[in-house]
Amino acid sequence: MMKTQIPGWGELEIKNLILDFNGTIAKDGKVLEGVKELLGKIHEAGIEIYVVTADTNGTVAAECETLPVHVKIFGSDTVARDKRCLCQELGCRNTASIGNGRNDIQVFPASVLSIAVSAMLTFAVSLLVSLMVARKNKKIDMVEALKGAE
Repeated sequence: MMKTQIPGWGELEIKNLILDFNGTIAKDGKVLEGVKELLGKIHEAGIEIYVVTADTNGTVAAECETLPVHVKIFGSDTVARDKRCLCQELGCRNTASIGNGRNDIQVFPASVLSIAVSAMLTFAVSLLVSLMVARKNKKIDMVEALKGAE
C-alpha cells in the first residue's frame, strides 16, 4: 500500500493499480523496456497490480508471465465496463488506474487516481514511483546535498 498527502485534497492510500496493456505498458503487444523493473518496485511497495485488456494482439498472457501482475482479459465490447466493475470490486477509494484509450473512460472517474497516457508509460509509472520514494526521503536537504557536489 502507498500512502501520500496531497495538499488541498488529503491522504491518498493506494492498494491497487489497474493498468491497460497495449499503448500503456506495451506497444504492439510487447511489454516496453523498463516496465518489468518499474512494476516490480510498485509491487514491492505492497500495491496489487492488475493488467486489464481485451488482448487485441493475443500476447498479454505470455508477455506478463514473469511480471508481478494479475491479468484479466475481457471482450473488446465489454472491457470498458469490466475495468470499472473491477475497480468497484477492489474498492475505488484505494484503486488507481492508468490507461490510454477509449476503453479506460469508465474506470478513470471511478478510480481515486487516474493517469491518462498518450505515448509514454514512463512518465505515469515514474510519477507513482517518485511518490513512493518521496514519502520515504522526507529528510533530504537538497541544498546541502548540492553544496557538497561543488
